[in-house]
Amino acid sequence: MRHRSVADLMTPTAVSVQRGTPFKEIARLLKEFDISAVPVVDAAGRLIGILSRSDLLQLFLRRDHAIQEEILEDVVTRTLALSPSSLTVEVTDGLVTLSGTVSRRSLVPIVLRLCQSVDGVVDVVNRLDYAQDDVSVGARTPTER
Repeated sequence: MRHRSVADLMTPTAVSVQRGTPFKEIARLLKEFDISAVPVVDAAGRLIGILSRSDLLQLFLRRDHAIQEEILEDVVTRTLALSPSSLTVEVTDGLVTLSGTVSRRSLVPIVLRLCQSVDGVVDVVNRLDYAQDDVSVGARTPTER
């Protein structure tokens, strides 16, 4: 039986990230290089920690109520300056369903994109209406969508 060395088992390309690397970028690297963890290094390249797939998974295991609160408080109220009572945000297993009415049609994709960027959101179902179509002339009414 041949003796194996670390070189036989290791990932040939060294992949590391710095402390401020976005989680989505780290997830992409883990998939691209088919690795289960990545070292986190400081500006000098010294190891300060290791981030694993299971660590990243914790982001997506947020409680539905926490996701709903973040969307209502941060996205709807602070970022978009909308009344939280104008939208209904339902979250089930990370799936967000948005309903209610926004003032302009051009706000709909903005609301959707901001909600999709919230940690733990798996997908967003759009059931939003709008009061005014500011996107195109002759556009469909909200009930024709």
